[in-house]
Amino acid sequence: MQTKRIHLERVKLAIQRRKPVSICVVCGANQVRSPLAEFLLHQWFQDQRHPQTGKKLDNVRVSSRGMRAISGEALPKNVRAMLLEHVHAQNPIYVTRRAEMFRTQDCQPPRRVLAQHHLILFLEPADRDAFINQFSEPESRAEAVRKAWTLKGLALNQEDRSDSDSNHVPDPGRLHQTGNRWQKTILRQVRNLCKLAFNRVIEPNSSTPITP
Repeated sequence: MQTKRIHLERVKLAIQRRKPVSICVVCGANQVRSPLAEFLLHQWFQDQRHPQTGKKLDNVRVSSRGMRAISGEALPKNVRAMLLEHVHAQNPIYVTRRAEMFRTQDCQPPRRVLAQHHLILFLEPADRDAFINQFSEPESRAEAVRKAWTLKGLALNQEDRSDSDSNHVPDPGRLHQTGNRWQKTILRQVRNLCKLAFNRVIEPNSSTPITP
């Protein structure tokens, strides 16, 4: 866990120094949870400034994918409407956004996907573990462990919790509860976690040493 925290401090330092940083948020279908997280984080990195330096944060690029997504599938109308309640409606990307798959074996070599992102934030611990388990070579696996977090674990500083339910954000599509009310509950949870995670990655660096 110490190596994950050291890596996070390095990412925070890169953000502070305005170096290019890439963050990818991953859920199941890339239809509800991860698109909202992408939109919110992108919006905040574009609009806000670093609390310590006062410099812009637009050096951070945010994307989202789905482990079980159908690439090219449009977001449902009711989901788009709910997303627009949380983000700047004037940006057309929130209306035209389509799902994209995050299955490295079907698109790019896993090592290349790993190299593209500084942080990969999963909504479900099982998906994070499945991603890490693709890497058998020790160096690549260690890098995957450092970069792959759960959004909830990062937000609440509890990534080291051993019980997977602690860092799980429910998938509305898999639960018995249906309808906009339940989806809105999930979206509120995602928004709150994103805000906490955003604040954590831009906060001044801790005393954790970041030298090898």
